[in-house]
Amino acid sequence: MVNELKEQIKQAITIPFVLCVVCIALTFYGLPSIIKDTGSGMMVLMAVMPILVFIFAAANGYLARSIMSSLFFALLVLVLFIPAIFIYFNQTAWVYVIVYALVALVAGFVAFAIKKYNNKK
Repeated sequence: MVNELKEQIKQAITIPFVLCVVCIALTFYGLPSIIKDTGSGMMVLMAVMPILVFIFAAANGYLARSIMSSLFFALLVLVLFIPAIFIYFNQTAWVYVIVYALVALVAGFVAFAIKKYNNKK
């Protein structure tokens, strides 16, 4: 069982996966620097970041070799956003950890399903 998990992790971690993770990290740690006031902060948290998470998760899901890549990506989104809460935001941003992880999970799974459907044609 442990060997199977190791093999799935090896299949999931590809160059597109790493690039998408780097882009998500840049989103979570670079984008908050443009926040000037509460309005721009809400815009970034509620619109810009979820859209970017969706785009990168969909790209990762479409380019992935296995569905596990989308799952790992969603978990990394969850883990990467937690330190950003302490650095840039306050405790009210904890809800976005779950929101961004779910957005990444759904986008990755849908993109992977679209890829599989297109490959069947």
